[in-house]
Amino acid sequence: MVEPLLRRIAARREALDALHVPDAAVLRVAPDDAIVVGGDGGELAVGDPDAIVGREDGFLLRSLSPAEALDICAAHADWPVPATRPVLCQGLLAGIPIKLWLEEERALLLVPSALAAELDDRLAQPREAPLDAAVAAALPARETPPGDFAERRAHLRWSSPRPSYDVVVVGGGGHGLATAYYLALRHGITNVAVLERSYIGAGNSGRNTTVIRSNYGLPEAVAFYQRSVELYAQLEAETDRVLMHRTRGLLWLAHSEGSLRAERARALVNSACGAQTTFVEPPEIARLCPQIDLAGGGRYPVLGASYHAEGATARHDRVVWAYAEGAMRAGVHVHQRTPVTGLRLTGGKVTGVETPQGTIAAGLVVSAAGGQVSQIAAMAGVRLPIVTHPLQAFVTNHYAETLGPVVISADLLTYVSQTPRGELLVGAEIDRQPSYAYRSGFPFLATCSLRAMTLLPFMRRLRLLRQWAGVCDMSPDYSPIMGETGVDGFLVTTGWGTWGFKAIPAGGEQLAETIATGRPAPLVAPFSLDRFERDRTLADRGSAGTH
Repeated sequence: MVEPLLRRIAARREALDALHVPDAAVLRVAPDDAIVVGGDGGELAVGDPDAIVGREDGFLLRSLSPAEALDICAAHADWPVPATRPVLCQGLLAGIPIKLWLEEERALLLVPSALAAELDDRLAQPREAPLDAAVAAALPARETPPGDFAERRAHLRWSSPRPSYDVVVVGGGGHGLATAYYLALRHGITNVAVLERSYIGAGNSGRNTTVIRSNYGLPEAVAFYQRSVELYAQLEAETDRVLMHRTRGLLWLAHSEGSLRAERARALVNSACGAQTTFVEPPEIARLCPQIDLAGGGRYPVLGASYHAEGATARHDRVVWAYAEGAMRAGVHVHQRTPVTGLRLTGGKVTGVETPQGTIAAGLVVSAAGGQVSQIAAMAGVRLPIVTHPLQAFVTNHYAETLGPVVISADLLTYVSQTPRGELLVGAEIDRQPSYAYRSGFPFLATCSLRAMTLLPFMRRLRLLRQWAGVCDMSPDYSPIMGETGVDGFLVTTGWGTWGFKAIPAGGEQLAETIATGRPAPLVAPFSLDRFERDRTLADRGSAGTH
């Protein structure tokens, strides 16, 4: 049986409203976007001179009977199937984003090509990651039974600010919300407020490139990020939310003799400290990722790589929402549109924060803000060794095949991974000029695209969808800064550079332990602010990958 032809049309709304294709189904996935299934393959008469028409290779088509489609949705979807026919449904099926076209006599299931095999596995054998006993015992009772890879709408419970809290966390991104979450669930400290100047996840937590790894160059860093890898692996089950977490593996390519030595050393340090990293030769690289051009375009030959088997990705906004929902369900208050304009100091101790809505007293204030951390610390009289740089990224349209591991080249200063929707996410080095700007421009696109295509030539056939920028707080030794600041009642978690998303679970868990016990948690202690004064820096620039 020959599968019907799939074509994608981007055109004006009125042109798509009037579009009719004989012997084909026109699926309106957006007002200005449609997928045409079937037809004779002839030219489509779209009444828009600026319409973009092309073959759609980003999806695989499955033909089902209506009864089969309804049975699958009943077992693996958490959304009601409309009774009207024909109808297009878009949502998660076993945690995978799909499009389902239902008619009286047939059903068409469109699955992202890169996720088709995983969907088959999930439909055949639903899975739920195990929780350790301590985590399971700390979780509050669920309001509804858990579902295997079924995402329910997040229930975010907003509250009016109290006049005082035991802990006030400044910054409603991943680190701030994770700290509040673990304070509540691990230590029973629930009189906590998280203050966000915009909306939760509006800053760097919503602008990062979602890579999770622990293949760092120092034992202290490997131990810390390995804990984060482990927490991420069980976070879907712990929060009962689909975070699109996928273990992919990560290739860190070497193009010179110096890079080869560095990657061999990385593999040895990682293995000794508990991270799963091995050194691989070019034939093994080709097996792990056949799309890589081992000749490097004739200029950057791939001589070897370290392979980090635990490298993974997850959906950044879902991580933010999961931590926010879990914290709020436990009693934490999260206040959006509440910028901190000042800190209240009494006798040299920080005792509260100033906001446009008034003063909020606090037993302890934690700065978990990204980008503006230096300004907030200055309110307490603390000068942080932080310089902030923009970091840009872009994403392409769907790629029909699966790009297995995350691909990183420190020599070319670029990295590429595939999103759950099959798009390719590409990043490069930080902008050299310090700035708080969130602007992204064409020079970045031109240079970053060239580097990516040097390693992955097939990317020449892809189209750019969008680009954006975030900001990175860089410390002098390229390691984070966590814990006490020398000012009583004021703690920070900062210096996350380009690796903040990787550290969200461990950063939140370890800082929460530091707050609850009054002493630095074991994984936090090496990253204290006073290490610079004590000449105990943790220089790890080689693990940044894009510097």
